[in-house]
Amino acid sequence: MILKRLPDSYKPFSIHVTQSASEITFAKFKSMLRSFEETEKLNTKPKVDQVMKAEFPSQTMPCYGCGKRGHLVCECPAKSEKKWCNYHKSTTHSDSTCRSQQKSKDQAKQVSGKENASKDEHSFAFKVNDEATGKINRMGMLVDTGATSHIVTTDILKQIDMTFKPSKHFIELADGTQASNIALKRGDAEVFLKDTNGKCVETVLKNALYIPSYPQDIFSVKAATSNGAELRFAQDSGELTLEDGTIVEIEEHGRLYYLTSTGSHENDR
Repeated sequence: MILKRLPDSYKPFSIHVTQSASEITFAKFKSMLRSFEETEKLNTKPKVDQVMKAEFPSQTMPCYGCGKRGHLVCECPAKSEKKWCNYHKSTTHSDSTCRSQQKSKDQAKQVSGKENASKDEHSFAFKVNDEATGKINRMGMLVDTGATSHIVTTDILKQIDMTFKPSKHFIELADGTQASNIALKRGDAEVFLKDTNGKCVETVLKNALYIPSYPQDIFSVKAATSNGAELRFAQDSGELTLEDGTIVEIEEHGRLYYLTSTGSHENDR
């Protein structure tokens, strides 16, 4: 009697009950009916979770059709538009999604950045602090492993670099700041150094900077070694081997290393 009163949507349940071989009590019948109703509710409930998961990527992932975010390629409004890539001369994709064009643009930006950076030159020199100022030996050239260029405080440049612009050249000062118009010239400087035999030998410092306001002549280890020279340091002394094999003495004074410049001696006298 109860099965006959159930609506047509319960027909699967009615068939299951009537075909059951075991005896069904009223309590078991109610339990089976409740279980059937819960199952039907789950089957008819909108699958919100699945829909949300399917829509989520379209909000973050770019469309492979037009390259914009907010939709997938299957929903792309530009799908009906004709595609044309001027780079590949192809209709398979557009200019906006062409990877080759994007790569070319990135390379152009890198080249442009390098060109802008190369317009301004930078040099790093010995930083004279308060403690070292009293120990500076102005009768010689300070050997500096951190300097990128030789520095002379007197105008002894023989071959001048006419492309050098003081306003475009920046040098690091004693307090760590950088400033332009410090180096006035750049060129090859001729200096006289004392070798291990006590003789004066003439040597040329390539691309030296002329900085009259600097308190000390600087011999750049980096600049010298890049031009074929070799240096060896010991605890209290050192040696500079020039390109022609001449060995020049390096003296240690107050934890700093110096090359004896005879020209400086004569000027100070």
